[in-house]
Amino acid sequence: MAHIQPVLHRILVKVQEVGLKTDGGIYLPETDEAKRRQKGKEVGEVVAVGPTAFISSSGETLDKIEIGDTVYFVRYAGTELENPQDKKGSYRLINDEDIIAILKDGE
Repeated sequence: MAHIQPVLHRILVKVQEVGLKTDGGIYLPETDEAKRRQKGKEVGEVVAVGPTAFISSSGETLDKIEIGDTVYFVRYAGTELENPQDKKGSYRLINDEDIIAILKDGE
């Protein structure tokens, strides 16, 4: 079965879907779908990491990102892809330098 494996310094991120209900419990109309999609496109879960992601030209490891981490990335970064194994999810293949933060729980 085919799967996507990033090369070089790229990272595959599953983009977080924004639901019809806000954190405060308000339901958003489906006509606002474009706004909801735009809001969610900056957060995602790391699915795969290329072999040279976050390694500088001198060979020094800069940051550690692991599969399963939730990350914030630059809004228009990378390329949108469809994962053959997951037709429902939206994926983005981005450069490691487009990751701007890692969301850590309870640290």
